Amino acid sequence: MKKIFATLCLSLFGFVSFSQNPVSSVQINPTYPNATNSQISGMDEETRAHVQTDLAVEINMSSVTNMGKIAVKVGLAEGGSDLFYKEFDFSSPGTFADGTSFSRSGNTLTIGLGSFSGYGTYYTEVIAIRTNGTAETGVRATLN
Repeated sequence: MKKIFATLCLSLFGFVSFSQNPVSSVQINPTYPNATNSQISGMDEETRAHVQTDLAVEINMSSVTNMGKIAVKVGLAEGGSDLFYKEFDFSSPGTFADGTSFSRSGNTLTIGLGSFSGYGTYYTEVIAIRTNGTAETGVRATLN
């Protein structure tokens, strides 16, 4: 009985360690192409929400082994009907016709999501999709 329990525990531990999300952190980096930093810092939240914002997401990966795609959602809130969604092929960095971009340096990914306005808060979710098609739970970040 002890041997069966030990085997089960080891199997479970092996499964848990294999299924750990390879995305370790997500940071939202906004820039304001039509306003200077001093103009932005002087704006209240309501006004700033209507300024054009270019969004980039920096993603740190604990592992890039067997990564097929990286999917990104951005919008006002989790589960919102406004969420923009795009999948990027992990082996094909570049700038795309829809205004998005994807680059990679080691385990750090930078994804340009294009321009947004009318948002005061940004919600993002990053999902790692392995080459076998399995998706790892999304890592979320919010910027107010």
